[in-house]
Amino acid sequence: MQEKDLWCIVTVSSTPRGLTLEKASEMLTHARKNRRAQNLTGLTIFSLGKNLSLIEGEKHKVKLYVKETATPDVHTNVIKLYDRPLPYRFFEGHPMALKIIYPESFKKLDDFQEPGLREYLKAFLAEDHTVSAIFKDFIINNK
Repeated sequence: MQEKDLWCIVTVSSTPRGLTLEKASEMLTHARKNRRAQNLTGLTIFSLGKNLSLIEGEKHKVKLYVKETATPDVHTNVIKLYDRPLPYRFFEGHPMALKIIYPESFKKLDDFQEPGLREYLKAFLAEDHTVSAIFKDFIINNK
C-alpha cells in the first residue's frame, strides 16, 4: 500500500454497560472478521469499560468502519483523538490486537500474554509517534 493511501484513526469510547466476557468474546470475533475482510488492522486497549482503539488501512474504509461501529451496542461516547495518514502500519497482520488492562476476568482475551507479542507491544509504545504516545498515556492512566 502506498504511504499516501494509509490512514489511521484513534478513538476513545465506552462499551455497553454490563458487558460480559462471553459478549466481549463474540464482539471481538465479529470485529476481527469484519476488519480482516476490509484489510483493516490495529489495536484496542480495554480497561473498565473504556476502549482506546487504533484502526489503520485505506482512508475511506477506516472512516466508514469507525462510523459504522459508533452504535450503542458496540461503542458509545466515541471521541476521535487522531485522524491522519500513517507512514506504515503499526499492526500489520493484526486485524484487532487486544490488550486488557482491567478487569482480570477479561485477561483471557488479551493477545499480549505471549512473550513475543509483549515485545511487539513494547516496541510500538517506544515508537516516536503521536499514536504511540496516546496509547502510552492511556495505559499509564488506566492501570
